This record gives sequence, structure tokens and C-alpha cells, in this order.
Amino acid sequence: MIIKIPKWAETGHLRVILNGIETVAYKEFGDSPIMTKVTRCTKCGECCMDLGIGHELADDEGKCKYLVHEEDIWYCNAGGRRPANCLPCPVGEYGCPITYKEQK
Repeated sequence: MIIKIPKWAETGHLRVILNGIETVAYKEFGDSPIMTKVTRCTKCGECCMDLGIGHELADDEGKCKYLVHEEDIWYCNAGGRRPANCLPCPVGEYGCPITYKEQK
């Protein structure tokens, strides 16, 4: 697949492709390459468990109010209400197994 990025957006921070609410590819600021996802989320929920009590998206325990546990997985049920700051994957945090590779 070839995606032509407009000249004015080449050095911006791009969420290139989403599959539903999951990031498939992204590009950081500057001359960084487009990165595509290799290893997907395991739906452990760790990245959404401790937003902190008082956070606007947190329940009374501090976990995200949109985080739902069902059949041994955690998933986000925010749908189209999911905040943009939740789109990036927490690579390298919480033992997250998500990995990306440079798009050639």
C-alpha cells in the first residue's frame, strides 16, 4: 500500500491508519519514518488500570471508566468517544508487548 503524505504534513505527527480504535501505523514529528504495528495488543488492560483517582476518565478506583472485563480480556468500550490521547499504544510501558517496525 502506498500512502502519499501531503508536503505540508510530512514533518507532523501522524496517526496514519487506525483499525477501529487500534493504531496500525504512525509517524512521529520530524523526519522520522512511518512505523507499522507488528505485535498487537494482548488486551491485558494494564495501560488503563491506573489513571489516578480524580482523573476525568477514571472511576472511583482510578481505572478508566470505559475499561470492561469480559472472558479474560479487558477492552475499551468508549467507541467513537475514545479520547485522542488514548490512541497511541503504550509501547515499553506496563510490560506492553506491542511492537512496531519501520515501514520501508
